[in-house]
Amino acid sequence: MPEYGHCPKCGGVLVRDKKKFPGCGDCGFVFYPTIKLTVSVILENEKEEILLLQRGHAPHVGYWNTPGGHVDPGETAERAVRRETKEETGLILKNLEYVGSHLDSYEDQGATYPLLALSFRGRIKSSARIKIGDDAVAFKYFPKNKVPWRKMCFKSDIAALRDYLKRKTTA
Repeated sequence: MPEYGHCPKCGGVLVRDKKKFPGCGDCGFVFYPTIKLTVSVILENEKEEILLLQRGHAPHVGYWNTPGGHVDPGETAERAVRRETKEETGLILKNLEYVGSHLDSYEDQGATYPLLALSFRGRIKSSARIKIGDDAVAFKYFPKNKVPWRKMCFKSDIAALRDYLKRKTTA
């Protein structure tokens, strides 16, 4: 979480005492930080291969991730994952299933923010026409036993994929 030194309400000094969050000694304002919210989708084809995108921009150029991104203000998680999937793959998702939530962090402009990543699952045909967006340089379908774990870029993607695959093998 980024550290701020001054109160956004009165400009007083924020202090950390025994409270979990910093507070202002002058006006009593308590600074409750916000968490960044992201969505991602695990897309599987009929061969049960997982679609991953290879990143072309920072962070983690050349590493793999599932399609996804930040939730915009006024947007539901479902709408955000559909928008991000269309932007990053050209695919229009109809049926989604919620997979779970995972914690991560996100760096932006020199600050690190806590992040909550909501993961979904979708099915696509191998013949689906993928048109990657400007964030990625390539896409590839990976068999479940060939996921490039060491070349995955986000902890939340790794956790979501591991949970999803574990559930599939025990179902």
